[in-house]
Amino acid sequence: NSILFKYRGCFSVMPVTKTLRKRFHSFEQEEKWLNELADLGWRLVEFGDGEMNLAYTFELDSAVKGMHYKIDYRMMKNKSEFEDYVTLFEETGWQQVPCKWNNHKYIFISNVARDIYSDNASLIERERQRRKMDLIGFTIVFVALMGAAIWYYYRREDYLPVLIIMYSSGAIYSAWRIWNRTKNMKRLGG
Repeated sequence: NSILFKYRGCFSVMPVTKTLRKRFHSFEQEEKWLNELADLGWRLVEFGDGEMNLAYTFELDSAVKGMHYKIDYRMMKNKSEFEDYVTLFEETGWQQVPCKWNNHKYIFISNVARDIYSDNASLIERERQRRKMDLIGFTIVFVALMGAAIWYYYRREDYLPVLIIMYSSGAIYSAWRIWNRTKNMKRLGG
């Protein structure tokens, strides 16, 4: 699971790692992918912070075979709340994959195949928080779109149609995500 290499006359052991980039539209898809990689002996050691940084770094580790990943999404007010949150999961047998405390997406691993949610209300709350973040993103993109459209109306700058197309695409994508979150909440009974 590691590579032995020689540098300036000294031998050292270096773990085998790989970084993959992948985008998911649901936590269920992402969990399935992580679990498949775990079955192949790849432990997730680091992941990107947010929707745009999609890098996942894995380390070869045979001990991870048969373990299970689950993902949660929470907005933490401060680092103390985050530490209490992680402690609660650790007490129930879940180990957190390291990330920033204000990341919102948290990945946990356990050797027991069970869900991290005890009821649908928790799943609905997770989707509600994700939808709230998507609404904020949509609002920002929509305001930028309107500003670019108004600026184009008055100035007719050559670059503005490109911005308008980019912002329109972003607004459509954000609206699609909000619609999906709402659909997931309704499916869960929320």
